[in-house]
Amino acid sequence: MKNTDWIHLHSGDIPRMEACFSGQAYAPHRHDNYTIALTTHGVQSFNYRQEKRHSMAGDAVILHPDEKHDGMAGTDTSFGYRALTIDPEMLQDALDGRPLPFIQEGVVRKGAILDITRNLLGDLEHGLSVLEFEGFVYELAQALEKQGDKSSQKHTPNIQALKIIKDYLETHFLEELTLDHIAQVAGYSKWHLVRDFKTLFGSSPYQYIVYLRLCLSKELLLKGQKLVDTALDCKFSDQSHFTKKFKQRFGLTPKQWLTLIQHPSE
Repeated sequence: MKNTDWIHLHSGDIPRMEACFSGQAYAPHRHDNYTIALTTHGVQSFNYRQEKRHSMAGDAVILHPDEKHDGMAGTDTSFGYRALTIDPEMLQDALDGRPLPFIQEGVVRKGAILDITRNLLGDLEHGLSVLEFEGFVYELAQALEKQGDKSSQKHTPNIQALKIIKDYLETHFLEELTLDHIAQVAGYSKWHLVRDFKTLFGSSPYQYIVYLRLCLSKELLLKGQKLVDTALDCKFSDQSHFTKKFKQRFGLTPKQWLTLIQHPSE
């Protein structure tokens, strides 16, 4: 990666980030949350749902959980973007448990979704309060449902039971868990659990555990901990296994990410 490539983390009640890349930015990977982005300059291109998409300056990008994508400059010049992530559970709460809507093309060039994205990401110098963020999340959920494709699924997941399971995973993600054990936490059939957890939150229980471990790994790496120690502390079998999972989730190896990252703003 070129020296002009960088990632800047903006800390605060609602973390946001800004990045700039030339050429290939990210290898194919999947997220566990919704990623909402605003292209700030250049052309941001990415392969998504069997098609190559192009986001111009001022466009919004909506990436859904567990959808494979990559990232690259669409021209010979660099591209920049700002982004934040939203837990699918927040959108589910705003929709009263209705199926998560889907924006097939991934790029939005007009309408309410674009307006909300600009409000969320237009100004990174001033922090975004939790109350303000939650208001925008509600508006975004309604706009996504209005504009996006609706799920045809007729089965209704047990939302309260699944939230209990999700909370349990967030507390016990460093433990060795089995699907049988996780399902028993809220009296769920284990096979229905896999189906319904993915419907509600966009990933399987196993994928969510890996995501939580990787989020912890980022915190440890930013504190200066060695890769091998971080891998073991986050319950990966070795550094190679950790690197593989990290790249699958974030599109960069841990070393690449550390090279690109800039000190978070206060």
